[in-house]
Amino acid sequence: ILVDDLGYGDLSCYGAPDLKSPHIDQLASEGQRWTNFYANCPVCSPTRASVITGCYPDRVGVPGVIRTNDANSWGYFSPIAETLPELMSGLEVSPSAPQQRTSTAVSTLPPHTGSCCRH
Repeated sequence: ILVDDLGYGDLSCYGAPDLKSPHIDQLASEGQRWTNFYANCPVCSPTRASVITGCYPDRVGVPGVIRTNDANSWGYFSPIAETLPELMSGLEVSPSAPQQRTSTAVSTLPPHTGSCCRH
């Protein structure tokens, strides 16, 4: 889950005294809770581009916020950018074996071409 405009202390499960986030709190208590991470941009569009491609946002055409008004937009998501879901689609992975899932998925991805876009 990627949430825009959210700081470390903005959820009740991370100590926010004035905000209640029961559904995210439940996810944190029943799943993984990340306390050390890096978002490569302080705004939404480039961060989302990085998360879905695994690339620096500039490499997929998103150096800044993408807006509906072209005169005020900082790029576009390249139509030839490869997304991680596209790369992983069709992999034969057993949902009951999470350890196997990671190693299988990584070992069957196509080799990195030095670019984050299809050729």
